[in-house]
Amino acid sequence: MKKATKILIIEDLPSDAELAQRELKKYLGDCDFHQVEDKQSFLKALNEFDPDLIISDYNLPSFDGLTALKLSLEHKAGVPFIILTGSMNEDTAVECMKAGAWDYVIKEHNKRLGASAISALEKKKMLDERASIQKANLENQLFIRKITETVPLNLYIIDVNTLLPSYANRSLYLSLGYTELESLTNEEYYLQHIIHPEDKHYYSNLKERFEFLKDGEQSEVEYRLKNSEGNWEWFHSWDVVFSRDEHGKVKQILGASENITDFKASQLELKEAHLFYKQILRSTKDGILVTNLEDKLVFANPNISEFLGISVDDALGEDIKKLFALLKLDTEFSNYENAKQGIIITSEDFRFISKSTGNKGWANAQYLPLIDINGNIGGVIGIIHDISKRKKDEEELRNSEYKYKTIFENIQDVYYETQLDGTIVEVSPSISTISQYTREEIIGTNILNVYSNPTERHLLISTLSDGRKVSDFEITLRDKDGSLVHCAISAQILKDAKNSNPHIYGIMRDVSERKRIMNELIEAKDKAEEMSKLKSAFLANMSHELRTPLVGILGFSELLYEMVPDSEIKEMVTTILESGERLHTTLNLILDLSRVEANRQEIRWSEVDFVKNISENCKLFIPMAQKKGIPILFEHSETEICCVTDSHLLDSIMSNVINNAVKYTNSGTVTITLSKRISNEESFVVIDIKDTGIGIPLDRQELIFDAFRQASEGYHRIYEGTGLGLTITKKYIELLNGTITLKSAPNQGSIFTITFPFIPKLKESINGNN
Repeated sequence: MKKATKILIIEDLPSDAELAQRELKKYLGDCDFHQVEDKQSFLKALNEFDPDLIISDYNLPSFDGLTALKLSLEHKAGVPFIILTGSMNEDTAVECMKAGAWDYVIKEHNKRLGASAISALEKKKMLDERASIQKANLENQLFIRKITETVPLNLYIIDVNTLLPSYANRSLYLSLGYTELESLTNEEYYLQHIIHPEDKHYYSNLKERFEFLKDGEQSEVEYRLKNSEGNWEWFHSWDVVFSRDEHGKVKQILGASENITDFKASQLELKEAHLFYKQILRSTKDGILVTNLEDKLVFANPNISEFLGISVDDALGEDIKKLFALLKLDTEFSNYENAKQGIIITSEDFRFISKSTGNKGWANAQYLPLIDINGNIGGVIGIIHDISKRKKDEEELRNSEYKYKTIFENIQDVYYETQLDGTIVEVSPSISTISQYTREEIIGTNILNVYSNPTERHLLISTLSDGRKVSDFEITLRDKDGSLVHCAISAQILKDAKNSNPHIYGIMRDVSERKRIMNELIEAKDKAEEMSKLKSAFLANMSHELRTPLVGILGFSELLYEMVPDSEIKEMVTTILESGERLHTTLNLILDLSRVEANRQEIRWSEVDFVKNISENCKLFIPMAQKKGIPILFEHSETEICCVTDSHLLDSIMSNVINNAVKYTNSGTVTITLSKRISNEESFVVIDIKDTGIGIPLDRQELIFDAFRQASEGYHRIYEGTGLGLTITKKYIELLNGTITLKSAPNQGSIFTITFPFIPKLKESINGNN
């Protein structure tokens, strides 16, 4: 925001002060005025009000403008001071300007006051900038001056006939880096030997140069001398006739010189700077023009020709209004005319179409009065900037804002923005679908008002304050009717461009339905687990109730088999006995499964020799394998592999797996391989049970470990069984902290791999922990 111009008015007549203020406001815009009429209040205002501009009447009852001017120069030098008086003759005006006034204005020409004030303020700005530059230059010059002040001026006396110095102070040579000894004793360092070849004629023709020179008349030359490092330095000499012979001919000259190398460099820099700024002026993308008060174009850079469609040479000297007639402008020339009157126009946008090139678009024109050092307006400076791209970008921005506003207003989720204290700064209209509040009702209120549990808000702030984002952070709100609404928030804290004013930005979604479904699923899961427990308990009870009579059936069937001599009856008893054994096996498996699922399976850890255990289990199935003509092979890398496990569960595991291998193999072999392996620095006992049987399709391999499932299922299945063997086997293996995997393919056999952690010794706490 532009700062108001502070103007101190020294005036005893309120009406005159009011007229002055009105005129100044017209030209300067926003102003802060302070009026005084005596010396004491003026001095106080200088310090406390600290004005940017002082307007003073020439004569006051107890004060006068010149005294005020003097005090201003003493206490606030540099503040523009304008004398405003009812009448003033030429001598008084000159006296005021000599005393340091920036301008004077007669009250009857009060309309000139605004232009004078603008001129004074612009001049002050320019002087302040110049003073800043001069201060920097003076600091540099002071540094150089402190050095040069310690070195005397270079002085010398030269004989014009011999061209040898009869005297030379050491400053000249020492300033070039030569030693005093070199300068006094060695001819090699005399001037004629260190002067630049192109400048030697100044030195060699001294006699001719001074032949007609009068006494006291100076001869000035510039030349280059070689310093001790072999570089050339510039010098400026002032030479006069020092002595003449008896015939009046010049005999000696006296010279004084100074090193002007820096001056030459400054000239070069100034020239380069002039060229630099000239190139900038010509290469800037803006069009720059200058007109005189007759509206004639007196200067234009090349961009103006592109804008107008004609060359600069053709445009110079032409009427600016005539030139602008080449464009179909959507503007008037009132701003240009105002600039001629001293009014500064900040900017003006207008459309244009070039009749010559067909170019069209938008431009911005800024007209400034061209004011000389005396405050007189000599013309107008115009700066024309093509803003077509900016206008296009503004149009695209408006379209973009419309698009995102449409998205914002129609988004299903709720976008919101709050301060850290909870004040709602912004929220999308979709808030009404969650809370029944309208956007207008809820903006400006505190979000804590709709939280069901404020602790959730505090936890959210704590999480975000750690620099983290939150995603799916669940909260519970109360809608307008007091009903609970479950919501999920994704949010983060962001700050503005100055890394301050942190706000929370987030998206809120109603998850009440999702919450209801999740609760129903949890409830269903709990019911399923309860039913599973009931099932296990039922199976355990039923298996006990069935096993007792079944044992009687099996026992009496065996006795009956021994007692019956008739072969036909004996065959029927055999069928009863085999069916009872099958039913007994099924009941044992069901009981084992229910015991595991009810977490009642007791594990008794002990050190077991896996070689001996597996060998004994293989022997149990040799008769079954021999009937099918299948050999059972047991391979092991060591004679003894002792590992901590449960021998009873290991028997059940090996029995089930070997039984399956023999059962589903009609030809070939069943091979059991036992080994110790190391993986990731851990040891394992690995058992591979490989058969050449029917194999298992890939899509059936997972289900064979499920209860009551087989690879072949239904009434037409080939192999008998409950489908519980591998289920119980897997559960036993997992109880022993092991794993079982399968590789198989139809008609290519199967490989079951069982892996147990190798625990070489029994720890005292292992049974207690299980």
